[in-house]
Amino acid sequence: MQKIYADLYADIKHKNDINHVFSDGYDLVHEGALFLCEHYGKHINDVLYCSNKGKAITVRTACIRKMMKLINLNTRDYYRHTDIDNIKGENEPLIEIREETDNDYTRCDEIVENLNLTDNMKLALECRMAGLSYPEIGRILNRVQSTVYEYFIKMRARYTAIYG
Repeated sequence: MQKIYADLYADIKHKNDINHVFSDGYDLVHEGALFLCEHYGKHINDVLYCSNKGKAITVRTACIRKMMKLINLNTRDYYRHTDIDNIKGENEPLIEIREETDNDYTRCDEIVENLNLTDNMKLALECRMAGLSYPEIGRILNRVQSTVYEYFIKMRARYTAIYG
């Protein structure tokens, strides 16, 4: 927490320096300000909602919870990651870099064609192959996440029926 505060102080001190890179603490301040802007017009002690235990959660409490969640996330990432500048070259394993080869996707295209997919299923499959998650695919298709999940269940069933 002290490091975040010290970095934030340095950000404020060097705010006009063009080459200064702002810290995560600066981002946290912005997140807090944006949270409070979402509740513009409300007082800090107004109740937003009730917790599962029936406790009233005010704007202040919700903001503090959000900030603590973000701070814990940042500090957890700080302890988990190593700065690349601290890694010495002698400890690095030798890795062969293979040249990129043009992959032949004709077999994959044949399989997809044999599955007789709907347009939404084809688009969902393309999105999934691009690395998108089910919620992201659902937003693209304007469908709920469970519908996207059902698309993939149907695709797997068709694949199993045809190819075993």
